[in-house]
Amino acid sequence: MDLLKHFHDKGFTSILVHFDIPDHVLQARVANSQRNTTIFRSAATFEEVLNRQMAESNKSELIAPIEGEADNLFVINNNDEVESVIRKIVDINQKL
Repeated sequence: MDLLKHFHDKGFTSILVHFDIPDHVLQARVANSQRNTTIFRSAATFEEVLNRQMAESNKSELIAPIEGEADNLFVINNNDEVESVIRKIVDINQKL
C-alpha cells in the first residue's frame, strides 16, 4: 500500500484489476495453454506460476482489494468481463 501511496503522491492514477476466477477454471486454462513460456524468468511452466500464486493467495495477510484503495478498481469474475474492463481502462487512459 505504501508503494501505491507513493505513486498517488507523484500524480499517478491507479487502476487495480482483481481477477477473482475460481481455481479450477485457472487450472484448466493453464493445463491447456499453448503459450510460449520464454517470458518467464523464474518459472518453467504456467502451472508453476499458478501454483506459486495460489500458495501466496492462501496467506492470511493477503486480502482482495477494496473500493477506495485505488482510483479505479475492476473485478473480473469470468472471461466474459475481460473485454469490457479493457475498454474501460483504455477510456480512462484516453481521458488523462
